[in-house]
This record gives sequence, C-alpha cells and structure tokens, in this order.
Amino acid sequence: MQKILVVDDAKANIKILADLLSDQAQVLFATNGPVALQKAAQEDLDLILLDVMMPEMDGYEVCEKLKADARTAQIPVVFVTGLSEEQDEEKGLRLGAIDYVTKPFSPAIVKARVRNHLQARQHQRDLEAAHAQLRASHEKEMRIAHDIQMAMLPKRERGGDTFDGFDIAAILEPARSVGGDLYNYFSVGDDRLLFAVGDVSDKGVPAALFMVKTNTLLRSVAGEIVELSTIMARVNQELSRENEACMFVTLIVGILDLNTGDFALANGGHNAPVLMKADGSCAYIETETGPALGFDESGEFPVMQSRLNPGEMLLLYTDGVTEAFNDCDEMYSDERLVEVLAGQAQSGAADTTQMLLRSVQDFAGDHGQSDDITIVALRNSGN
Repeated sequence: MQKILVVDDAKANIKILADLLSDQAQVLFATNGPVALQKAAQEDLDLILLDVMMPEMDGYEVCEKLKADARTAQIPVVFVTGLSEEQDEEKGLRLGAIDYVTKPFSPAIVKARVRNHLQARQHQRDLEAAHAQLRASHEKEMRIAHDIQMAMLPKRERGGDTFDGFDIAAILEPARSVGGDLYNYFSVGDDRLLFAVGDVSDKGVPAALFMVKTNTLLRSVAGEIVELSTIMARVNQELSRENEACMFVTLIVGILDLNTGDFALANGGHNAPVLMKADGSCAYIETETGPALGFDESGEFPVMQSRLNPGEMLLLYTDGVTEAFNDCDEMYSDERLVEVLAGQAQSGAADTTQMLLRSVQDFAGDHGQSDDITIVALRNSGN
C-alpha cells in the first residue's frame, strides 16, 4: 500500500485528511517540520501533504530541505494551507512542490488530486524499476561480451609465454567493459612467431566487434600467407570491404625468427614500438608506416627488418599509454614512456608490462582511465 505523510500542527486537520485518504493509502502524520523531515528520510513515502504555517520550521523551509536531500528529493510534495495569495502559491511551486491546495478545501477535489499524484508516483516507481532491470541486464550482457572478447586473446599464464628462448607477455585493460584494443601472438610454422597490437577507432561494442573481426582475420590470413606485407594487405582488404560504419584500426604486426632473433615489422598507422637494449638504453624504432586498416583496399604496408639480440626487449603498446592524462591535464607522453622504460630490458617481459601499467595508472591517479590500454613485451632471454 502506498504511504502519505500529512504534516500539520493542528491535529484536527490531520484527522480530517487521514479519514479522507485512508482508503487510498496508509496515512502517517507529523505535527512539526523536524519530525516530518525525520519520517521522510526513514519511510518509503509516495506523497507529502504539507502545511505552511507551523512553529519551529514553516512548510516552505521543510520543502526546501526535502528537495535538498538526495534521500527525499524525489518525494512529491503538495502544500495544503490557508495561505491563498498568488505569491504564496508561486513560492511553494518554485520550491519544488507539485501542487498547491488552499483551505478550506473540497474533500472530493483533494481526493481526486491525491489519487492522480499517487498514480503518477506509482508510474514513476514502475519506470525506475524497469530502468534498473534494463541496466542490470545490460551490465550482464557487457560482462559476457567482455569474457568472450578476452577469451579470444592468447591463453597465457600470469608470467607470460615462452617460445624457444623468447619471452612474451601482454596486458589489455579496457576503459569500459569491452574495448577496441587488440593484441595477438601465435606460432607461424615451426620457427616463427607472429605478434601484433592494434587500436580500433571507436569505443564500446562497435569497437569490440571490429577488434574481434581484425584478430580473427589476422590469424586466418597468417595461416595461409608467409610475407608480412601481404598479410597486412589482405587483412586491410577484408576490413575495407563493406565497411559502412567507416571504422578503422591502427595495427602493427611483427614476425620473429626464433632461430636468429631477426624480425620484420609492418606498421599501419600505429604508435612506434620501443627497443630496450641490454645496456639499459632504449629508443623508438622509427618505421615507415602504411595507412590505418579499413580505409582503402589498395593500401600498401612497407616492411622493415631488424634483430632482437640476447638481453634486448621489444615493447608494443596503444595510445592509451602515452595519451593518458592526469588531473592537471598533463599527458603521459612519448618522452615519459622512454624514460620509464630505460634500464628495464633485464626485468623480464611480464615484469615490464606490469610495471608500465602501474606507472600509467599512478600517473593518471584520480583522473582514471579514459582509453583502452594494451602493452606487449617481447624479450630475447637467450645468452
């Protein structure tokens, strides 16, 4: 049963209203403002009928305090008062009341108005409950989507994976339940390892779907084609076809020869990777880049060749690292990334990814994470 609070310092008025409305709702009462505020905060009320002229605290002040308190702000308030001047009614409505009834009142009119307000309040409650149910359902779906997305990434232990003396570790932290960043690594034949990091242009579910499509294409195409430039071109062609949403992904892909440490890199509009040397120095590997994938089927992707020597580490990442901001509107920056990574080559791939993630999170502080963060570290642990 719905609840009404009648607030009036005259008990006779309370009795009249209680007798009049008891067939519509449970009627509670208060004879002054402080008690009314206390009951409003404690009871799950559907309507408050409020007198103006009361000792200690008048009805206007009570209404103002009700609307200022998050616990009671949504309770509808109707003034029932002997003050009948236009400015009195205007003041009550300005303070947040939904109706204003002057005494002496017509019992039939009061009952009709209260009935309408109670119905409106019930509709509001029903709508809130429906919204809460939708939010819960949406959150459940997002958790499932997150689990599916994460399940498509390489299965790994916390310490990362090892391929013939090369250690690789990865972290992906979406800014939302699902995101548009991606990474992958897998064997290509007996003695080669493909690794990749990408960043989809959008956020949320559309980006997550494009991320899944990109990752699936990459694994499928790499299983059929040997040349890295052709792998990139084929993935780009497939992403560009019927791309009505005009989405795109920046993508950097490498193939490592596990026998020699030689590796090839092809970059489609992505951030330059960092090479950490055994002597503690580190620098960006400047590569000639092709376009982001998904724009143009005819895009070409130059390939650069290098070598990962024993004790060296290669780090790939998305711009959620370098473009993280703090509360002072400062950016983490390319320069800070190199400074943080200096001397880290001997720390191991897993330790380095964890260290860098903590560094970015500590830098952002209360500002929080505004973009997906992905970090992949590949280290030659041989002698």
